[in-house]
Amino acid sequence: MEFFSTIGKFHESTENYTLEDLASAIQEKSFREVYSAVLPGIWESAIRTDEIKRRITGSGMGFHDLLSESEMEDYGNAKAALFEAENKDPDLKVKVKLLEIVDATIYSYMKGFWKDSQSVNSELTDGVFRAKHLLMSAVVTPFEISVWKEWHSRLKDRILSLDDKKIAVIVNVESRYWFVDNLSS
Repeated sequence: MEFFSTIGKFHESTENYTLEDLASAIQEKSFREVYSAVLPGIWESAIRTDEIKRRITGSGMGFHDLLSESEMEDYGNAKAALFEAENKDPDLKVKVKLLEIVDATIYSYMKGFWKDSQSVNSELTDGVFRAKHLLMSAVVTPFEISVWKEWHSRLKDRILSLDDKKIAVIVNVESRYWFVDNLSS
């Protein structure tokens, strides 16, 4: 099993890691099946798994979404509801602004670092997002625990149920470290 990151809208501006490059990196390894564990998010809003699927299915590999459309909506709704409920907390507004600054800084730097599949799917990229989510756990604990980690655990269980080592799993760039850390073979 190997994890490949989608960088959402940044595929468009990363010369050697377009959606076509992502598909090629997967096809080069001759996986039996490809699974999408992409969760909706701000940076991924421009990417749809159907675009990746279209590029991969011609290769003879099967392509499957691990979440249904309604589950994707449920994830988005859970995220929105948590932030809406906590929006009454003035401290949360400060925390959210802090995280927006951290996000903008991280993605600004990473856009310059990402050159190809190896740099996107690297320990440096994983380490940056590992650190970001450590900060998020301290700043917005309820979101990290009840939404982000819960949904990642659901996806982990589905991946484990596949019982096939010769698969590729496409994940959000922010999620790759979590799956690598929690599903190491």
